[in-house]
Amino acid sequence: MAMFLLFLAWRTFLCVSCHFYIPDLPVKRYVKPGDINIGAIFPIYSYDKVKPCGNQLRSTVILQFIEALVFAVEQINDDNSILPQASLGFVIVDDCLKETTTIAQSLSFLPQPNTCTCNDTCSSTNGTATPAYDVIGVVGSMKSSNSIAAATLLGPAHVPQISYASSSDELSDKILYPYFLRVVPPDRFQVEGIVSLIQTFGWSYVSVVYSEGSYGELGFKNLKQRMEELGMCIGTSHKVAEGSEPSEYDKVALELKAHGKVVVVFSGPTHAKQLFSAVKRASDLKRYIWIGSDGWAKRIKNLAEFWEVALGAFTFTFYSEAVPGFTEWFQEKDPLSENDPWFKEFWESQFACSFDPAIGNLCDGSMKLSPTSFKPVSTVTPVMDAVLTFAHAAHALLQESCPDRNGTDARGCITGPGLLDQIQKLSFMGNNGRVSFDESGNLLGRYMVEQLVREGDSFKQIPIGVYDCERGILDFLFNNTITWDYFYRAADADIPESVCSKPCLPGEFFIQKEPRCCWECKKCRENEYIVQNGTNCAPCPLYWWPDVSTKYKSCIEIKSTFLLWGEPLSIMLLFFSSLGVIATTIVFVLYIRFNSSKCIKASSREMSYLMLVGLFLGFVTVVILISPPSWASCQISFFCFCISFSWIYSPLLTRTSRIFRIFESSKRSTKRPKLVSPKSQVIIASGLILIQVAICIAITFIYAPSPKLSMPVRTERYVEQSCDFTLPGLASFLSYNLVLVVVCCFFAVKTRKLPDNFNESRFISMCVYTTLVLWSAFIPSYFTADRQYLKTVMLSIVLILNNIVALCFLYIPKIYAAMYLETNTVMPAGSTRFARSTTVTNISVNTERNANFLQVQPINP
Repeated sequence: MAMFLLFLAWRTFLCVSCHFYIPDLPVKRYVKPGDINIGAIFPIYSYDKVKPCGNQLRSTVILQFIEALVFAVEQINDDNSILPQASLGFVIVDDCLKETTTIAQSLSFLPQPNTCTCNDTCSSTNGTATPAYDVIGVVGSMKSSNSIAAATLLGPAHVPQISYASSSDELSDKILYPYFLRVVPPDRFQVEGIVSLIQTFGWSYVSVVYSEGSYGELGFKNLKQRMEELGMCIGTSHKVAEGSEPSEYDKVALELKAHGKVVVVFSGPTHAKQLFSAVKRASDLKRYIWIGSDGWAKRIKNLAEFWEVALGAFTFTFYSEAVPGFTEWFQEKDPLSENDPWFKEFWESQFACSFDPAIGNLCDGSMKLSPTSFKPVSTVTPVMDAVLTFAHAAHALLQESCPDRNGTDARGCITGPGLLDQIQKLSFMGNNGRVSFDESGNLLGRYMVEQLVREGDSFKQIPIGVYDCERGILDFLFNNTITWDYFYRAADADIPESVCSKPCLPGEFFIQKEPRCCWECKKCRENEYIVQNGTNCAPCPLYWWPDVSTKYKSCIEIKSTFLLWGEPLSIMLLFFSSLGVIATTIVFVLYIRFNSSKCIKASSREMSYLMLVGLFLGFVTVVILISPPSWASCQISFFCFCISFSWIYSPLLTRTSRIFRIFESSKRSTKRPKLVSPKSQVIIASGLILIQVAICIAITFIYAPSPKLSMPVRTERYVEQSCDFTLPGLASFLSYNLVLVVVCCFFAVKTRKLPDNFNESRFISMCVYTTLVLWSAFIPSYFTADRQYLKTVMLSIVLILNNIVALCFLYIPKIYAAMYLETNTVMPAGSTRFARSTTVTNISVNTERNANFLQVQPINP
């Protein structure tokens, strides 16, 4: 673009007697000749889209930049240690912040040939002749795109150029701009500072508004690249051109609403003013956190009517210290005696007066510049350092090459290449610190970070930090308290947020969207952990669970649980099993005590003792079932469970069948039934028990019970350790036990019509019926339970209930009869009281022989 502008300028400008004619080019120039001169370019008048310049001052602040150069020149001329051989002069021109105007004005600083020719069209060209000035270098311009336009023209002519404000990284290209230097850091360091600020406050989603041209476009390019490297995102970006209509800014303001709170404005003051005006029209006050580049940060006074919008804005400016004496020197200026051609306009604008009596409100001598009437700006100091740089370089060149030349003769010794070489070797203390240039012609300084705050009825920028470019590291040191009172923020947040998507909570994975700072969070299942850098979930292995300490990024093994002795259920089961053991022991002792009782003899004592062993084993089995699972406890509990039930119902079946056979045989003959002796009964019962023992041994070998882990629900953090009583194993021995109970039930039904005074069959019937009900309820409940500890509890409960039922129906009545009824039958002869209350009848069972097998039972009271 710069080459195109240069070509266009050469095609437009016509040469007549070595002068150029530019229509409507400002004729005002501030010239103070010296033995050697420097040129200067400042944006003094306003921008015009059609003409080279507008017709009014851009701002009153720009006069301080002009006078800073004048002040520096006067100081150098008064200092015999700098450039004593020649006086320094200057030529100041206005480029109105327009690139084509910059080129036109720069033509005045080109070296002039000894002869010049002209074509025939020169005489007919209307315009203002631009005089040529002999300068050793040029200070300027302010805007980067204007400096590029000037450097494109001055560089090939070997005229060194030092900018006091242009920071575009494009100007660091020494191939395109070999004679360009600057006394401010390039934008890439400002970008580093801005990114550092964004990182410090945890913002990851910002919007950017930047100006058209080298300054804004390269600043945006570097900002975007740096933010992408650090994983931050730009939600929306907008380029605004010089002279854009308000409607264009309204569109920008509308687009900003849909994105983050932080907005980086990389532009000059005009663009910033228009943007804030649009935001004010959109009533978006207190919505945005503005981060301003140096292009408008130190000219924030121009935004006076929009300070309310920009409140809290963080701004970056070149670190610039006020020069002692400059403010006083500037305040003492008299507009009537001032040679500055723009000073009267400045004065009229500053005091709202006029030097033309016809207009009114005449400017008079009572009007003085004071701290209350104008605000000094410290950013003019780089202008002074640029002038000092030329002076020191010219001084060094003259001392090295022409120490004997003085006055105007010294000018012939100063050449562009020689002066550039001296500038690049310089190192001196300027007004802002040490001045020295790197191989790209850049001075690595510092940035001041400030925040716009309200103080009473006025506004003020307070420093909050410094970013040091020379150190090359992100060193952001806050030295003032930052206020967040101007922004909306969450009630529990100290700092406002500016994110597209909040970080996913532990246990959530994200679905990436565009831009990369935006995503959607989805919760993993309870048993899943985060994989693939947080973008997916995967189930943990069986018996493992996501680890909270690693934020669900790995799995840990679940600690298995089982019934503990101290748990309420275990205590309850232990209590009842202990009572069962005690009750069984008491019954056993009483049976021995009343071993010769007729009612106990009639109930098959041998079978009763065998059943007591089974009952005792059943209660003990409960204790083993609720013990911690191990290989030994699983084997023992399984075997005991199998045997204890059979040990009860095998003798009961033998006993029930004996009763049935005796009474059935008595109806047909007087012959004694086979296998009804105590010895036969013991052998039969033992055989039935041994069958179950064989089944248990076979199951133990085929389906060995052993400790196992189980996780009933994969999405629940619960793992049980229990004994694995396999389904085939349980079915095998339960089937056998069920057969015993069913057969017992059959004989109980068959013996239901025995004589009323024989109660044994009734108690057996009630026992087996109750057992059937218990096990009918237990079996479906057991196999449908989803917790192993519930199965263990149900096994234990059914064992306890089954044994208690057997004790109650088969033993308690016998003990009661032995203890109370039989002892009460021994009464004096002729006692009618006992005869009326209790009847003891001996039933003759056909033969006296059968009476030896079956004793007659007394009727219960």
